[in-house]
Amino acid sequence: MPIELTCGHCGRLFKVRPKDAGRKYCSFACYKAYEAEHGRPERVVPRIQFSCKTCGKPFERGPGELREYHKRFGKDPLYCSVACSAVGRRYTDDMWHGECIQCGKRMELPRRPGGTINRNRKICSSECRKAFKLAEQERLHPSAEREVSRKIIKGGYVRLRFPNVGGVKGREVLEHRYVMEQFLGRELLPTETVHHKNPPTSFNDISNLELRVGNHGPGHAVNDVVAWCIEMLTVYADFARRAGFELVKLPDQH
Repeated sequence: MPIELTCGHCGRLFKVRPKDAGRKYCSFACYKAYEAEHGRPERVVPRIQFSCKTCGKPFERGPGELREYHKRFGKDPLYCSVACSAVGRRYTDDMWHGECIQCGKRMELPRRPGGTINRNRKICSSECRKAFKLAEQERLHPSAEREVSRKIIKGGYVRLRFPNVGGVKGREVLEHRYVMEQFLGRELLPTETVHHKNPPTSFNDISNLELRVGNHGPGHAVNDVVAWCIEMLTVYADFARRAGFELVKLPDQH
């Protein structure tokens, strides 16, 4: 149902719909006439002031404009005009350099094949990159929380994974080879293999392991090879002495 309002300029009554109950003037002509006589009414929402990065002059933006600018660029406006923006965004020698996030040294930013500057570069050298990765790994996974992982893989063998701790590079090794290395007190040679005397291959006690020379399948047990060498040196003692070797039997140790 229409409602009656009084015009703020001419004083006449006019009818409007309920949703337009906030109108003050009967027509646009009365609105412009009132504005010409009394001046434009003060803004209800104040505008926000900024200082131009290029010329230093102050400029202002309305709240609505600022919301749209933030939505599009994610920051406050820096320039008062397109001309100042063109000057402020022009590349200079200082903009072609960056700072290494690891050592803090100033570094030159290279250009891509198309001529644009590679601003994604954050580290100056491979040494800084390695140090940064180690520091990041220590931050995300502290040494005190790292543990040796044990996993059953194909064939029933057990794989151990040692993490990087204290700057020492970790490694992956089969458990039966690691047990033999601990028993011998040294790392295995490339020609040495470890044989399981009895199944399963996940049973890696030293009593079930046998050190072999050569390929794993047709290789020879080290104990058998040593016994054969002793036999040959005993049979051919003269040849051994000519070569500068002599077989000496050590007394039994209890």
